[in-house]
Amino acid sequence: MKFKKIAALVGKVIAFPFVKAADFVCWPFEKSYEKLKKYRIFHSEMFQILFLSFFTTVFIEILSKRSLVKMFVWMFKHPAVFVVNWMIVLIPYSIGFFLKRRYLVFAIVTFSWVLIGIIDAVVISTRVTPFTANDIKVLPTVFSVIGIYITGWKKYLLLLGVLFAVVLFVAFSRLPVREDRIKRPIRVLGGITMAGTALAFVIVSMKIGIIQTRFVNLRNAYQDNGLAYCFMNSVFNTGISKPKSYSQQNVENIIDVIDMPDYATMAVSEPDVKDPRVATPSKPEDYSSKSIDRIISEFEVNVIPEDKRPNIIFIQLESFFNVNRLVDIKEDPIPTMTMLYKNYHSGLLGVPCIGAGTANTEFEVLTGMNMDDFGPGEIPYRTVMSKKTTESVAYNLKDYGYATHAIHNNVADFYGRNVVYPNLGIDNFTSVEFMTNVRMTSINSWARDEVLIGYIEDCLNSTPGQDLVFTVSVQGHGPYPNFSYYIEQISEMDKFVANLIEKLKKRKENTVLVLYGDHLPGFDFEEEDLKEGDLYQTEYAIWSNFDIGKPVRKDIESNELSAYVMQLLGYNSGLISKLHMNKAMFSETDYWESLRVLEYDMLYGEQYCWGEKDPYESASLVYGHRPVKINDVDIITDPDDKDVNYLTIEGENFNVYSFVYVNGKKQKSIYVSEKKLFVPNVDISSGSEIVVWQGKEQLSSSNTFIVPEEE
Repeated sequence: MKFKKIAALVGKVIAFPFVKAADFVCWPFEKSYEKLKKYRIFHSEMFQILFLSFFTTVFIEILSKRSLVKMFVWMFKHPAVFVVNWMIVLIPYSIGFFLKRRYLVFAIVTFSWVLIGIIDAVVISTRVTPFTANDIKVLPTVFSVIGIYITGWKKYLLLLGVLFAVVLFVAFSRLPVREDRIKRPIRVLGGITMAGTALAFVIVSMKIGIIQTRFVNLRNAYQDNGLAYCFMNSVFNTGISKPKSYSQQNVENIIDVIDMPDYATMAVSEPDVKDPRVATPSKPEDYSSKSIDRIISEFEVNVIPEDKRPNIIFIQLESFFNVNRLVDIKEDPIPTMTMLYKNYHSGLLGVPCIGAGTANTEFEVLTGMNMDDFGPGEIPYRTVMSKKTTESVAYNLKDYGYATHAIHNNVADFYGRNVVYPNLGIDNFTSVEFMTNVRMTSINSWARDEVLIGYIEDCLNSTPGQDLVFTVSVQGHGPYPNFSYYIEQISEMDKFVANLIEKLKKRKENTVLVLYGDHLPGFDFEEEDLKEGDLYQTEYAIWSNFDIGKPVRKDIESNELSAYVMQLLGYNSGLISKLHMNKAMFSETDYWESLRVLEYDMLYGEQYCWGEKDPYESASLVYGHRPVKINDVDIITDPDDKDVNYLTIEGENFNVYSFVYVNGKKQKSIYVSEKKLFVPNVDISSGSEIVVWQGKEQLSSSNTFIVPEEE
């Protein structure tokens, strides 16, 4: 009983400031409320729901558009779209119509919508793209970097917004509205009717085209279609909807069209052992190496001998784009990339995002799939790709004997890469948890890209054959205090590229280096700020230390990039890759529809394209090429307290992500150097097992050191 009284007292103390603030908010409206009470319509809960949902819709749209004027212009210019958003906001309010504590429900619903509006306003100011339901799925990742984004006034704005939302919550829950004398069944029927009518209006509006159902530009979609509609669309509209043309026959027809010989593995000489069951055709009169070269050239493909096949390195440069496309840029801060754009295979690269969305550009490059076919704001790394395998450039290159590696100078679980990479055929992953001597950027503390060079070389040296090294950089990541700081970062990234190319030139292996930006940085650029391309285009360049054909300038989409590289090398593996290579055989509409059919079939359908069975097995991911190792452990006993022990662990490749475990229990450890760790005050004895794990997620461990018996 005492506990209940104490809990009630604590609750009152916590609630007191919010209650008083709520009373203060309500005070200016008390006289108006007294007058309104005389009119029976204001006693109607139906009116209260309409009233609350209307003004909540207006308020969150003001936050979304960051302007009262823009909100009213939009509302009067697109009244039907506004009503759609109003109806979506109204639906959860309808639940309160038949509950006893309905005003508390009204408060919770209002609080939730206002909170979504505040978060969207903060998010769009830091990364340009709006808040979606998929952002909630990456909360574990967000918490690890939120201090980088939410700083200064934004932190206080977010805190103020949350406090204001709490005050509104308390205020609405205390509204002195008179209850109507309506029986419960009628209330239930009324609530269902209201919600059903609102939902029907939304569905009909979508069917007849009043409001968009597919978003090409998410940022513009929120401004045109409203925050409530777009956010709820991101909640329910996920994955790839089943194409109307989807059938086994259509899948087989697509495969028949794109099926073509694999020139890279075709034999041009007689087999060593003749099959007696197969008749050997007579030698053609014009058989010669020149005639074969002529035939192959007609198909615009290279045929590279197996022992000359190149290493292939993809580097996705974070927020990197050719700033020389900007109207007011006078001095070139990226001379190396500018040289590559001019002298090698290059062009504009259409990407699915702006300001953020690294993982989605990465997904398109790796799989060849089109993000436009997924739900708005969806991140496949956090949905379908965390659960299943699919075709990728890694799997395709494994057909040619390639070893597959990934490198990222950020934590392994950022966007869930440690879970997704095995499903995309990556065998080895070097994340920042397995890197030493990492230097950070001066302001927002992202790892500099210079560290990647040594780890790319590790990958190339790890096998005697060819390697695919898929690298994702992080140095150019926002936020940026100003544009000059961004220029400073991409200038350093340009030097990193120059140094990497110099290293690759010294190697004796054929190598192809593919460089591209994942999206434009989070600045409020407009189309008129660019001399070339649009806001959803970065640039790519393909460098090689051997001849892969005359360099051409060709604009492509990011989901075509890996297929384009394979085509330049004469490789022809993977159905989606083949579709991209044979794009000219389709009309523009049929091409994108065929791609969507294959995507759906592989990820959500019957997998007709593979004979109804996924041929890909998830890889057994191994971390890094520099194993963490314990060489020796020195146990120091405190001379003043024999029960207190300290550990000095000598070893190799330790870093700030190294955590010491004794008998399975995590210890407080101090990183001294890449060869030494220190553990203060540990309970240890002979036979105790000491292990060093890398990363909080225990990604990979060292050898086990067992404390020997005392002599």
